[in-house]
Amino acid sequence: MKVSDVGSSLFLVTLGGFMAWQAETLSIGTAHRPGPGFFPFYLGLLLVGVSLIIFFQGLKQQPGDAETGIKRGRVFLALAAIFIYAFIMELAGYLLSTFFLMLLLLRMMARKDWWFAPLISLLISFGSYVLFKVWLQVLLPRGVLGF
Repeated sequence: MKVSDVGSSLFLVTLGGFMAWQAETLSIGTAHRPGPGFFPFYLGLLLVGVSLIIFFQGLKQQPGDAETGIKRGRVFLALAAIFIYAFIMELAGYLLSTFFLMLLLLRMMARKDWWFAPLISLLISFGSYVLFKVWLQVLLPRGVLGF
């Protein structure tokens, strides 16, 4: 049993259930006329479903070398980067700050070729920009550079 998978999945099942329960207090609506609780409710259910899959896979697997210790430095660096991202987004703009956040997080997580993290960071930044700014027409911070 992988203790980290089992423990984290139980936490996420609880979180997803709480999300769905709280979203149910709002008007969920229908697929054609979604209410304010529509997306939170179904995202909570999706979180529960994915967490249960991780839970049962964690029960089947044997603990590996990665279970022996947590890389606390990486966890704190990731949390600090996300915290700083929220503050510099207004100054640097959505595209630039998102690119550098994704670059840092991908470099920490994925040990791939040198081009992998910048390319994926660029795709994530522009893809999310098109999704939010163009398709959903959300106002995003432009930053001092104007983009």
